[in-house]
Amino acid sequence: MAFVRKKRLDDGKFGEFEKIGKGETEQEKQERIEAENAQLIYDSMMKDMKLEEVSQSQADLIYQLMQKGVL
Repeated sequence: MAFVRKKRLDDGKFGEFEKIGKGETEQEKQERIEAENAQLIYDSMMKDMKLEEVSQSQADLIYQLMQKGVL
């Protein structure tokens, strides 16, 4: 796990945050998890759309077979 700290400048003030250690900071971890969640949601929606498309194709095929008297 990594941490962040503000580096003390020569004039005694605090500068920008800097990363200390290896691994992810809490902010980096949160951003990674949010990106993974967004990707999972997208993948799930795409699968749902494909399933709906297959279901519609199946219904169309069954209807055509019924019209021809096969079923």
